[in-house]
Amino acid sequence: MPRTTAYALAGIELGQARLLPRSAVSLPQAPLPTARPSTADQPTAASTKHRPVSQGTAAEGWLERGAALPAADPTLVARPISQRRKAIYGTSYLIERLADAAATVASRFPGSVVWAGDLSSVHGGDLKGHKSHNSGRDADLSFFMRDTSGRPAESARFIPIEPSGRTRSGLWFDVERNWVLVEALVADTGTTHVQWIFIADHLRAMLLEHAEALVAQGLASADSVKRAKRVLRQPSKSSPHADHYHVRVYCDLADRLEGCVDDRPRHAWAPDHSEAIKHEVNGLLPFLASAPSDEFRYAVQRLVRIGDKRAVRPLKRLTSHPDPAVRALALDAVDFLNEVRTPAAWRSWRALDGGAGE
Repeated sequence: MPRTTAYALAGIELGQARLLPRSAVSLPQAPLPTARPSTADQPTAASTKHRPVSQGTAAEGWLERGAALPAADPTLVARPISQRRKAIYGTSYLIERLADAAATVASRFPGSVVWAGDLSSVHGGDLKGHKSHNSGRDADLSFFMRDTSGRPAESARFIPIEPSGRTRSGLWFDVERNWVLVEALVADTGTTHVQWIFIADHLRAMLLEHAEALVAQGLASADSVKRAKRVLRQPSKSSPHADHYHVRVYCDLADRLEGCVDDRPRHAWAPDHSEAIKHEVNGLLPFLASAPSDEFRYAVQRLVRIGDKRAVRPLKRLTSHPDPAVRALALDAVDFLNEVRTPAAWRSWRALDGGAGE
């Protein structure tokens, strides 16, 4: 079942007090109820009128108006199995970052193709075989391989690579092209920032050894290697990822303000959007004084989605409010923001540790 969402709340400007009518605002301790778009509507990044929106966490969230991988890109191609599963949707900024990285490899090594496995379904939510991929910010990618004579050997299959760097079928992990892909993904573009590239430890070691050799020759930046050391990781809660990459990007600012939740940690080079979040929170706090109105309940839900602890003190004062519904909602919100407990209806807004993989 797809998760109910705050789809109808997009675009509300609290600073101008343009709030929804009473019938559109959720009740305490309940998800904000709206209908999903039709599953027949499957927009692409190029054709969608409204941008995709990532909501909630990578493991418990969903996706609104998901954008499809571009069908005409010769360097980034969806695997047939993922096309059949309709798991080729994501945020526009994830897809653009993947396309740019694939194009970078192809510019250095003409004919190179990155095969994209599962991203998310068009509306996100649980995807069979995965612990994440819920909110349009995750993507599985193939490794670049070479055959025994050293020629590129592209394949849409995800083939396990042994510690020797070789597959059982005789292909080899192409460390040179794989490093170019990783380097392009971790590069600072000023917009989209990669949080994780999940990969098995033995392949991570190969990539970093190669990269450090390039730094010694002046052919790679030490900063890229430093970032790769932080981003490349064998996940602790899923398969080791010896047959493909799993890339995850941070929420962009627009999604963050709509309730997109990044799992921990935040790398030092990735912006935390603190000023924009502070501005949003300051616009919501005055509505807490209107308890027990619909505006109050909406503000609490929004503050929970943003997850900013500046709301704790004014919410805590409401835990002694004469209205029992206000007290209950305020207590839930305080405990949630202080990470004491997570009400079931708000599970999507709780960040996980960074070990979540597939």
